[in-house]
Amino acid sequence: QIAAEALVDGLEQLNVDLQVPRLGQCRGMDENRFRDGVQKMARDALASGSPQNNPRVPSDQEIVDLYCKAW
Repeated sequence: QIAAEALVDGLEQLNVDLQVPRLGQCRGMDENRFRDGVQKMARDALASGSPQNNPRVPSDQEIVDLYCKAW
């Protein structure tokens, strides 16, 4: 648990150091359009099969939550 939390902290700091923008800071991103499409994006992500390559497969709602956190 401690190592996982340290990894997340390190990745967040790396994003700051590299000035990686959040989705909402990207040019041309519209929040209403994003919010309207986030459920479909989550379904599409699961349908792609990529999430199944992880040790723990997220639910639709968990993917939505991740997208919203990235906004």
